Amino acid sequence: RELTKLNGIDPVEFQKWEFLYKWDTMTREQKNKKLGDLYCHELAFFIFKKDPEYFEEVVKPYISNKAEKTFVDDFFLGNSLTKYASLPKFQAMNTFEKVLYCIHTNDQKRLAVLEKQLSTLVKEQKMPAEERNRLFDTVLKFENDDDNIRQALTQNNQAQFSAFEARSEDRAKSECVDEFFSAEIQEYRPMDSTKEYMETHYRNVKSRDYFGSLVKPSEFWLDYVRHVIAEGPYNPFLSANFVFSLRTLNESLLIMALLDLTPLSQEHGFISNQARGIKLKAASDLILFHKNINECPEDDDGSVLVAQKFYPHPNRTYYDSETGKNVDYQVDEFLIDQPYGSQVIVTNISSVEQKFDVLIEIPAGSLPLQSMDFLFSKNLTLSGFSTHTFDYTFYFPSIG
Repeated sequence: RELTKLNGIDPVEFQKWEFLYKWDTMTREQKNKKLGDLYCHELAFFIFKKDPEYFEEVVKPYISNKAEKTFVDDFFLGNSLTKYASLPKFQAMNTFEKVLYCIHTNDQKRLAVLEKQLSTLVKEQKMPAEERNRLFDTVLKFENDDDNIRQALTQNNQAQFSAFEARSEDRAKSECVDEFFSAEIQEYRPMDSTKEYMETHYRNVKSRDYFGSLVKPSEFWLDYVRHVIAEGPYNPFLSANFVFSLRTLNESLLIMALLDLTPLSQEHGFISNQARGIKLKAASDLILFHKNINECPEDDDGSVLVAQKFYPHPNRTYYDSETGKNVDYQVDEFLIDQPYGSQVIVTNISSVEQKFDVLIEIPAGSLPLQSMDFLFSKNLTLSGFSTHTFDYTFYFPSIG
């Protein structure tokens, strides 16, 4: 959810799909309602991967009755994909569709070519380090909102019409006759404007002209192609690179379908490892994100200077009556229950742009204030002869 916000995906639209997290706990009636309201290729593919029984019983018959079928529809129905085999038609597909074609036809040669193409494109279009760090740090800071994710689906007390439960012909005729004779005679009124309905394919994509560019190459799709080549399409698949591929709502929903993660959060076991970290006992498949702190060579040319100052928050300076000037506070000792502030000043004293990571940690034994973290890092780019500052606050709860 947080990653999709960063990528500009409408949070209101994405919220409509949060029911997917607990699809396996929903009743048949609830599933039918969601399918009728939100049907699209992405939802059908999610059900195809996560709930094959429901797909065969409900979704597949619906797809078979579509008047205008797309490549994805033919894949779902197991139809021959010969008409898509030519190179021009294959190249016109998006990355997701190309993978489906290779899986359906078991075309290992074309799959190997696709892997090479994706590998080249990913290298050429590599995401800038600043953007990667921003997305990765968002994952590290994410806190699961159990109240929202586990909130039960509201029950609809009114009778809902299911698109997959057709009324019998006799009942339909009877209702039509009853409605005809019970209707009151009305005066002439102009006919309403005609509405033209169209079948749904990809979510919020009305023209097929956009299908080919809907899912573009990325590290995630390269991981999935390599997984299919090495282990086949039906073994569990996980990729931490999904973080860098949630570029559109369509792609986000497809990625949710492909990742073999348990929809509902599990009670994972966390055991202290005698002050050397923690031991994790996973209750189900998971993707663990972490950051290592590695020692790096010192800056031999001295082009970057780092200074740090402490002060009693919020007063950075005080008035010196002897000099008649404001002077920076100098903290000689830290007192308990007294908020303190710290300013870290990083300066590039060279004329050349410098790129590096700044790691900041509050003093041992203290607690952070103002929603700060105990430890945080920042990817920084400093132009020549420029300065950047970081500020944080903390306090000591006890002596020690």
